Amino acid sequence: MPDYTLIDPLKSNHQRVNANNEALTSATTRTPFLSALIRGESFDVEINTIAVTVATNVGLIYIKNTNTTEVLYLDHLFFEYGDSTNGVSTQDFITLNMVANPTTGTLITAGTALTPFNRLIGSAAPATGTFLGNTGIQTITNGTTGYTIQLTSNSAVAGTFNTAIDIALMPNQAWACTYDGLASNTSQNISFGVKFHYEALDQFKGA
Repeated sequence: MPDYTLIDPLKSNHQRVNANNEALTSATTRTPFLSALIRGESFDVEINTIAVTVATNVGLIYIKNTNTTEVLYLDHLFFEYGDSTNGVSTQDFITLNMVANPTTGTLITAGTALTPFNRLIGSAAPATGTFLGNTGIQTITNGTTGYTIQLTSNSAVAGTFNTAIDIALMPNQAWACTYDGLASNTSQNISFGVKFHYEALDQFKGA
């Protein structure tokens, strides 16, 4: 009887077992992200540097999962911002808003189509979904703001950060991220991106 491998339903943990039902010490544990990377289902999507020329809330990115058999899982985001021209930081933090299922706003109607980058170099597998990025002034005008991310910083001065967000989009669900612009801002360069992967739909109890 040959060796065999036990794999949990999420395909994250692998345990190799020999013919005597003894666990082999060479067994490996894989994170969901690594498993998705091996399958060619891990991606980055980002907006290039844009100039925010307003002092109000702007939409950064809009993502909708159009895959009917898999959940689109948002792992991490990164956000870089330059010095603001005339901007005033009224609070000592910057604010990004996580918005569930927005349906209106110029980011949705006039945003730039983005092509996600497959992190498995050599894989031709595309990401399934709608991915739209801001060109500087687009907005999101509805949806449910689930929570905000606030980074302690003077946002009138250049900085960068990345953080885990752990948001799962079921089929036909959408998400957007918006940025609270600085009071009196007339120009501020920013860039933004998200790392995401796909997981089988039947692994989520909400399915």
